[in-house]
Amino acid sequence: MKTLKLILLSLPFIFISCTTDQSIFDIPKTGIEQEGSTYEKDGYCIYDGDILLKKDGSRTYSNILSNPTIWPEGIVYYNFNNCSVSHKENIRRALHQLMAVTSIKFVEEVDMVSGPLITFNFIENGDCNSHLGMHPVHQNINLTSGCFGEDKVLHEVFHALGVHHEHNRSDRDDYIEMFWENIKTNYFFAFTKQNEAVDPAYGSYDYKSIMHYNSHAFTKTGNPVFKKRNGELISTNTQLTKSDINGINYLYRNEVENRSTITIDVESPSEFVFVELAPFIVNFTWGGMGTEGYTSKVIINTTVYNNITNFSFSPSDFGVYTIRFEVYLNGKLISYNHRDVEYIDKS
Repeated sequence: MKTLKLILLSLPFIFISCTTDQSIFDIPKTGIEQEGSTYEKDGYCIYDGDILLKKDGSRTYSNILSNPTIWPEGIVYYNFNNCSVSHKENIRRALHQLMAVTSIKFVEEVDMVSGPLITFNFIENGDCNSHLGMHPVHQNINLTSGCFGEDKVLHEVFHALGVHHEHNRSDRDDYIEMFWENIKTNYFFAFTKQNEAVDPAYGSYDYKSIMHYNSHAFTKTGNPVFKKRNGELISTNTQLTKSDINGINYLYRNEVENRSTITIDVESPSEFVFVELAPFIVNFTWGGMGTEGYTSKVIINTTVYNNITNFSFSPSDFGVYTIRFEVYLNGKLISYNHRDVEYIDKS
């Protein structure tokens, strides 16, 4: 198996009745009247606080506890919609953090493509939510203003990878005590248990998992909605834990073994801001050169150069230029490297 090497130098909710498959959940019998288990928004049923289901409530994208629909070869393609430069950078940092410690690989697509793809979508007055597992065509991770911290982005990305909330595990009652009387009644389903047993390979219950709610999530009284069995509160963790990392690697272990990737080395200047219109030289080498099925592109803003490994770019004016190197296998983008180079007039 070849390994990849990248050297980088440079509304208010509208509560309706959504039909949800309840056979996989342990529905609490609290004696408290619920206003609704899910709510509809933008053509979807929202389950568990931040998980997108189809409008009829069916659960087609699965989760880590019940045969998740996972991304082939552990490669996830993504792009952006309505995201600012800072939004994009925060998302990229989160994804690179995950790539540094897991086998998952994220590939940014400049243009919309057919097949599975995540669009990070900024919604001004919306919610933070994601599909559960891979959708066969296209799916959104919706983010509003308070969702661009790396931990919030990673939480939703974990859903898209096929991971459910930690506090919904079937064994959670061994570790936390629920206080249903303190939960907003329309959010009861955010705390229902999975019926499936937990695969021991995913590790023991993790209070600090990035997928665990804090003790005051969706409280209507200001009091905790759950505590540890010893009475301690659970706070929001902003860092990936060992079990978060191990769980993803275990979930995708077979997919990664099937991955076909190549080697890319990129040499480019250490400074990417130039004070004059001087050439920007980049050299690319990659292990697939001359191999059947492999092709490459260099893209400078919108200009495309096919099947070259080095170039010298001379800008025609001051400004920011996006320079991107892409490698394809049988027409499918499998790896890339890109630079934003800014030329500044300081005369």
